[in-house]
Amino acid sequence: MSAAASAAVFFHAATAARVEVELHGHRDPNQPADKLVPVTVCEDDTIWDKVMASPDMNGIRAIPWKEITESISGYLEQERILAEAWEKEIESLKAEIKKKKETEASVELNQEQIQHLISQSLETPESFVSLQNARSSGCGKPGREPRLSSGAYYTTLKKMPDLAKTLLSTGEYKTVKKDFIDWCKDLLEVGDEDEMTNYCGQLCVELADVAQGISDQHSNSVPSTIVLDKKLAERRAELLALRVRQEQCTRSKDNIDNFHEYLDKLDADIKIRHKAVREAERELVEAQWALDTLQKQLTQQKKRVGEYIECIGGDTTRSDGSQRGTGRIRKGYRCNNEANFQS
Repeated sequence: MSAAASAAVFFHAATAARVEVELHGHRDPNQPADKLVPVTVCEDDTIWDKVMASPDMNGIRAIPWKEITESISGYLEQERILAEAWEKEIESLKAEIKKKKETEASVELNQEQIQHLISQSLETPESFVSLQNARSSGCGKPGREPRLSSGAYYTTLKKMPDLAKTLLSTGEYKTVKKDFIDWCKDLLEVGDEDEMTNYCGQLCVELADVAQGISDQHSNSVPSTIVLDKKLAERRAELLALRVRQEQCTRSKDNIDNFHEYLDKLDADIKIRHKAVREAERELVEAQWALDTLQKQLTQQKKRVGEYIECIGGDTTRSDGSQRGTGRIRKGYRCNNEANFQS
């Protein structure tokens, strides 16, 4: 293959190969899907322009491979560092979420515990003395028996904080207000009576408020991890997108490297063939020069040989066929330099 043919192959192969380089980025939505448009390679808008800068062979040979390689390597290094940081953050978020979910939550008081707490607050000398008195009197409703101190109602409320703190201050237990009210009314047998007919219903509400206030101060609820879960999901999605970009850029790098190597091989082949053509042309010209020299020497030699033959032949033939005996005379004055014919 001649050097010119090799150059043509180089140009055609390089042009065809360049469009196969793996690219990623934003394509122009106004362009046809099969039309190549300027895109980013590893987030660098200039790489594609550098690869496709010129359609001629000299332009292809002048592609700044070092700049392209450094840009891609720098991008991949930045992505690697960012990925490591996000991986550490994800592990930290997972650990924090796990810790929150493993936090021991307070146990809700059951019916027996709540009714025992209420009974304790009712059965004191300054209060209703007994559960039955509280039931019968409607928790101090005037006109109902037995007749009790008007302060029994408020004494019961005053006793509840000390009793509730003993049970709830450690955070092991907590109350649920609705359950407290329902089980209190059940204990005092309020039934369907309203708060003005039977004061026990209102007393249950107020006792529940006291107990709930103490419970809220000390109880441990299951911590919410909604915010952390959302942040973790976002970071995972970002890391996944980063991994996709890394993979795309790595493919681009591999293809660009292969393309570079391919062009170098073609160019090296052109140089080898061009050198061979140069040497062949030089040898051909030198051979032609040598041939020309030999032809000139041969012509001169033929001329001299003819002169020598004429000199030593002596006689020459006249135009009418008779012989002219002049050979010896010519020899006398022309053959003295016989050595000239030896050259």
